[in-house]
Amino acid sequence: MGAIGASSFAFRDFLKYILPTVIALCLFVPMFVPGSQLEVDKLIFVGIVMGYIVYSPISMISNFIQRKLIRWEQLSLSKKSSVVMVREWWSGNWDYNALWSILDKDEREYLYLTLSYIELYQITGIYFLIYSLVNYVYLIYYWLRQVAPPTQIKEVVDQIFSIQTMMFVNWRMPTLLVIGFALILTYFLLNNSIIMYGALFGEYGSYVSFAKRYHKEKGGIALSVWGTVYQVVENKKRGIPNVQVRIYKDNKLIDGEKLVSTNAKGYFQFKDLFAICINSYCKVIITSDEWQGEGIFKFDEKTIPFISIEAKAKD
Repeated sequence: MGAIGASSFAFRDFLKYILPTVIALCLFVPMFVPGSQLEVDKLIFVGIVMGYIVYSPISMISNFIQRKLIRWEQLSLSKKSSVVMVREWWSGNWDYNALWSILDKDEREYLYLTLSYIELYQITGIYFLIYSLVNYVYLIYYWLRQVAPPTQIKEVVDQIFSIQTMMFVNWRMPTLLVIGFALILTYFLLNNSIIMYGALFGEYGSYVSFAKRYHKEKGGIALSVWGTVYQVVENKKRGIPNVQVRIYKDNKLIDGEKLVSTNAKGYFQFKDLFAICINSYCKVIITSDEWQGEGIFKFDEKTIPFISIEAKAKD
């Protein structure tokens, strides 16, 4: 088992540190050092040495760009921001530190490996984004240095496509096409990182699945009380956003708890109240001018504290 663990650790390091650096070397070295001979063994050696050094600054750049993208995308509730908000919401329902302490070796290895793939896609995507920007500057610089300024569109196109980027194994390609391919790869790599991020941290992701399973078996994983307010439309349940709810224990409002509003999908969350509600009769009541409804429940230490409330329109 020890050998398997060491092998898995080495593979995670390869994905996280070495492979992205080797890819970056294959992209940038031919461009800045034309005619250089990139041998596989030398690439791997330099990738090992440089991978651990450049990981921190590249990871910081990647996280900075991701945060900027999230801020822009939150305005339209796009996929990336949605995945991040879902992770933040679910992390408030479960004690992931307690969960981690009871996961078996294979489950931990699976989570570690998935995180390594996410970082591989993110960092490699950032390298391709930087590569496309460098090629864009290279294209503009050499186009402006043309001796004779173009007078027709055909001349412009010919001049632009005459500018080429040195690629791996001394192969040249028009810089404009290089930029296009690099941007396409950037999109797919970052999109794959988002998909895997959701598969790990999303509502139906691995962390939530493990948390539900071990909470049912052992207890002690749930932190909050959460649920949904919905209405039935054409025999389908649809969450209702911006509905305010309160939580009561033994018919008394739990001290310090204020109104909580449902999110865009109709979910509500009472943070860190699961322990208070164990083995007590509690209920969640809709407080709204438009809707009415309530959910009554009694949890033990192994119950998943989810409450589903059907809302009825007030007369």
